[in-house]
Amino acid sequence: MSAVMAARRILVLDDHAVVREGLAQLLAPLGGGCEVLQAAGLAQAQALMAQLQGPPLDLVVLDLHLGPASGDADPLAALRWWRGQHPQVPVVMLSGDDDPELAMAAFGLGLAGWLSKSADTLALLGGLSLVLQGGRIVPPFVASRKAAEPGGGAELTERQREVLRCLAQGLANKEIARALGVAEPTVKQHLVVIYRVLGVRNRAQAALAARQQRLG
Repeated sequence: MSAVMAARRILVLDDHAVVREGLAQLLAPLGGGCEVLQAAGLAQAQALMAQLQGPPLDLVVLDLHLGPASGDADPLAALRWWRGQHPQVPVVMLSGDDDPELAMAAFGLGLAGWLSKSADTLALLGGLSLVLQGGRIVPPFVASRKAAEPGGGAELTERQREVLRCLAQGLANKEIARALGVAEPTVKQHLVVIYRVLGVRNRAQAALAARQQRLG
């Protein structure tokens, strides 16, 4: 994971200093030195982006309730601005609650991931690492709603679909890694996302869900 995060530039956007500082300390040492920028509000973030020099921004970690705390009635206002001005920068939302309607709207705007503030360190770092690799973190309460919609379904990257196909064939993690030419920890990281996207708990359930939704 640390190798993936190496030389990355991440912006933590949260109006609570304790949260910002905590995430900055958590992310900074990864990969031998991850640059973590901080902003307390959207206006400060906009000013920071206007003055940004050097490597481009790789990821934004955004507080869900930043909008109301900043005087904006729309909790997705900051996300709308990022997607409009910097669509190439993935955004991960940190939330203290699970609001399906709000989360669905956020993913409709191009959100790359939704993580709970109560998630443990491993889940948090694993999720951010996967987003930096081009994956998405879709929580089960969103994946299940999307799958229930007409024409709906889980959203996986092509690599995750390949992992899922191998899993459905009964291959073990080492065999999947060998078949796809990746490291075994990478397979495990993809499986974390696959389980979350499909709303399942284990390999057998993932294989069944893949057949039911024709994802494998």
